[in-house]
Amino acid sequence: MTTQEISTIKSCWEVIAPNGILVAQKFYKELFESKPEYRRLFTGDMDKQAEKLMMTLGFLMANLDRMSTIKKSVEDLGKLHANHFKVLPEYYPPVKVALISSIAYYMEEDWTQTHHNAWDKLINSVATMMINGANKKGFKWKFWK
Repeated sequence: MTTQEISTIKSCWEVIAPNGILVAQKFYKELFESKPEYRRLFTGDMDKQAEKLMMTLGFLMANLDRMSTIKKSVEDLGKLHANHFKVLPEYYPPVKVALISSIAYYMEEDWTQTHHNAWDKLINSVATMMINGANKKGFKWKFWK
């Protein structure tokens, strides 16, 4: 990611972080409306799940300018999602759409195409790391198809 993209994401995060749980709740609402079949992946307390999502995003924000140092952690997260939660690679694009939409909602009139592009790039990068992490560990996607 470029310095400008990192700056754009961090400035956006400063705006949405105080509403973090609301952002996460909106994300899950949008995700389940667009992909109701994903609801089965979340069997626990959704308020706690919202907290986990925001903590994960906070971790990413703290490491945006050094993503290579957290690559293994992100790959391990991908392995966990694949092995434990049965997440398939094709699940990531709808997640991205719902997350960007939820962030944009809380950015209100401050949201721009520049924000969209930077978040899109970040989420694509993280999704790629997660999918690669699951693949690296010898995980076979085809078993669930």
